[in-house]
Amino acid sequence: MPSTFQAAAVLLIAILPGALFTWSYEQQVSRSGSHVADRLIRLAGAAAVFFVLYGWILYDWYRRFVVTGHLEAGRPLPFWVTLAAAAMLAVPWAAGGLIGYAVHARKAWTKVLTGPAPSPRAWDHLFGEQNLKGWIRLKLRDGTWIWGVWGGKPTANGNSKISYASGYPEIQEIYLTDTAEVDDAGFMKFKEGSHEPALRGVGMLVRWDEIVFLEYMEG
Repeated sequence: MPSTFQAAAVLLIAILPGALFTWSYEQQVSRSGSHVADRLIRLAGAAAVFFVLYGWILYDWYRRFVVTGHLEAGRPLPFWVTLAAAAMLAVPWAAGGLIGYAVHARKAWTKVLTGPAPSPRAWDHLFGEQNLKGWIRLKLRDGTWIWGVWGGKPTANGNSKISYASGYPEIQEIYLTDTAEVDDAGFMKFKEGSHEPALRGVGMLVRWDEIVFLEYMEG
């Protein structure tokens, strides 16, 4: 019979690959469905998959090094065991990152894993799209109109600022890298004698609870 220590070690080995997968996945994808219960289900599902894949290896090691008394005698493990254990941790970490990246890029095949509507809110569906560039038109509760740039903007030091929208489950906030001058009717102004927007050179951070509605226009 396995000892308490051995049982705890098996439990840790069973959970760790799923935890690494989940952690790596959520680095690429916002923590959609990030209530504790949802994340535990995701972790448990990933752990179960990897335990099925790794189970025969773990059993073989148990038979070779525990049942035979190899570890109890204090004999060192072969170097290949260390390499194999490292690979068994690297695989779920890499798989989580690759699948998370594919979900973020909205690859068609990822719907098998996420379902047809992976984004928890329309906000996340819009702003979660990669390489999104265009204009955001906002009307605030006080009647103010804002035209903002959604995209990147070079800075004086050679870096770039990128528009950003907070993801689920955080409070909805949007940062616009630049804003345009707006007339009283809410239409964007252009530079005199051209069709180029009259940018103010000022970014803006706005909370969703200050917004009446939001329009997005590509371009």
